[in-house]
Formats: sequence, structure tokens, C-alpha cells
Amino acid sequence: MALDTIFIEAKLRPIGVYEKRLQTLLDHTDQEIIKKFELFHALERLIQLIVDEMIDINTHIIRRMPFHAPDDFQGTFL
Repeated sequence: MALDTIFIEAKLRPIGVYEKRLQTLLDHTDQEIIKKFELFHALERLIQLIVDEMIDINTHIIRRMPFHAPDDFQGTFL
């Protein structure tokens, strides 16, 4: 079964948006990020959203290709 490029592109679009937002937050120093609760958790959430989209893409590829289904989400990256 072929990959659904429309699905993959739809998942990549928000990753680009999240990455741009992440870059602006990463202009802060490590110490600022650690001290500012909201900043730290905003970074954490953006990373989580990126990983969630990537897992969806990984799972799609695994299902469409003759790959062994992983035991967990981390395994989709392997």
C-alpha cells in the first residue's frame, strides 16, 4: 500500500509552526527557562506536540510498509 502523502504533508505543516514557536522561546537563556515556569512548560508542550505529530507519521509509514509493528511509541522511531 502506498504512503498517503497528503496525510504526511498535513502532519508536517503543524510541525513547522511548532518549530518556529520553539525557536523564539529558545532565544532565552537556560537559566531563564529554568526559572520561568510558564516558559519551561511552553517549551515542553511544543516538543510534545512535535513528537506526537512525528509518531503519527511514523505509525502511518509502518502500517503502509512491510515493517514489524513496534511495541511502543519510541519504537516507531527505530
